[in-house]
Amino acid sequence: MPITVGGYGWTSTSFDGPAGIATDGINVYIADHGNHRIQRFDRNLNFMSTFSTRDTSVVEARFGYPSGAAISRFGDLFILDEENIRVVKFNARSQFERAFGSLGDERGKLQHPIKILLSSDDHVYVLEPSKIIVYDYFGNYVQTIGVGTLHHAKGFAVGRENNIVVTSDTLYWFSKQGSVEYAATNN
Repeated sequence: MPITVGGYGWTSTSFDGPAGIATDGINVYIADHGNHRIQRFDRNLNFMSTFSTRDTSVVEARFGYPSGAAISRFGDLFILDEENIRVVKFNARSQFERAFGSLGDERGKLQHPIKILLSSDDHVYVLEPSKIIVYDYFGNYVQTIGVGTLHHAKGFAVGRENNIVVTSDTLYWFSKQGSVEYAATNN
């Protein structure tokens, strides 16, 4: 019998716009957009905890509308903060470490982030409608993939050798260096 949680609401097992999911194999993290929180469940979907910083006195640590989450192999949590248009990183003890993507290097400045993923080499990938911006583990800009090629990106996957992006009509395979290796169009 399948296990389910959810439904609209504000309780520990309901959501107001679930926007992203991440797992470390033991825990499942749900970005609950409208409730301004990350919900953590065990692998059997038993509620474990709520993580929210909207009301914290540490301004840099606040996130508003989480549109995605990613968990590292070290237990660090990366949250895609749609309200402040940035990535916020918390360590395994839920302590704020840094925010990136909103200031600094213009090449790495986020404009319309959609999804966030971590790669096996500990890089942070953020999908926007027309590109993927890649950061190192500490939030430093590494590269941009897909500029001039991607339009209306909807989702993506990060592999060891390739990155796959789906748009409304095309599936793209990009090399780690950012060049298009393959494109399949729905025509």
